[in-house]
Amino acid sequence: MDETAQAADGQGAPQEPSRAPSAIGLDKPVSEQPEARQKPSQSAQQDLDSRLSTFEGWMIALTILGVAVAAITGMIFWKQLSVMSEQLREMKSGGVDTHELAIAAGKQADAASKQADRTKDLADRMKDQADRTKVIADQAIVQAQAASSAAKTASDQLVLGERPWVKIKHRIISPLTFDVGGRVSGNVAMITVEDSIENVGQSVALNVLSWEDVIPLDPDFTDKTARARQQQWCEDSRHRRPGMVTGYTLFPHDPMVQQSKMGPTMDTVTRSAASNRADLKGKVAFILVGCVVYRSSFEPQNSSAHETSFVYYLGVPQDVGFNPYIVPNGIADTLRLILMPIGFYAD
Repeated sequence: MDETAQAADGQGAPQEPSRAPSAIGLDKPVSEQPEARQKPSQSAQQDLDSRLSTFEGWMIALTILGVAVAAITGMIFWKQLSVMSEQLREMKSGGVDTHELAIAAGKQADAASKQADRTKDLADRMKDQADRTKVIADQAIVQAQAASSAAKTASDQLVLGERPWVKIKHRIISPLTFDVGGRVSGNVAMITVEDSIENVGQSVALNVLSWEDVIPLDPDFTDKTARARQQQWCEDSRHRRPGMVTGYTLFPHDPMVQQSKMGPTMDTVTRSAASNRADLKGKVAFILVGCVVYRSSFEPQNSSAHETSFVYYLGVPQDVGFNPYIVPNGIADTLRLILMPIGFYAD
């Protein structure tokens, strides 16, 4: 009440006694209400100032922080922008270099392609030349083979037409005689045969040698032992070794006649007669084998010699065939030389 009265006195106008305020304050004059709001209390003003001061501090701090963040962000952005700019320059420079390299590589590829084409053409020409050379070589080989064959044919014809050919014929001079005294090997069965050796070819026969022998047939009626002996002597003489007998010269169509004495020992004859079968026990059969070997005058010294070989059975002629078995005693003057065509050979 006192404060209301004082306020009224201050304004110089009588005031009505104060009344209790209404619930909504409508009993105060309208003009007084804003003034009461416009004039806060001193403590409220101080609180407001304090709040404003705190807010301004935060605002200043936030502003400084924002400026710092903006500065750092700007620096980072500027650095990234610089890096990107450098990369762009490098990319541009690299692009130029790559383009130039690509152009150079293209030129080199073109040059390499042209060189490859030239090389392929050269290889094709070389292949064609090689094919032609092969054809020529094949033709040359065929011609050489034909020439060689013709030369061999001519040589063979010359050999056949001009080489020596030696033949031999035999005739019994003295019949087979048993128990002839031998100077070295004791008693023997001996026969003397005349050999007529003739060169019927067109050139000289060189290193002529002849050999022959009479040998008993084997107990099984074969001539294996006689053939083996013939093979041994003739083959050794065809391939003569240094130190062996060289032989003699036989001119064309100038026969040479010689006599040859030969025959087995009586021991050999006796064993052969004793080993025959029962109906032929004590009897024996004989075979004459031999050969003449010689060389041609235009053949190499180391070439194999030519050979003419022969086989005769000694037998007693019969109305049909002959009988080769005789008793080995005395003189077998009924024996004759029976020619065996399968035993003759000439090369």
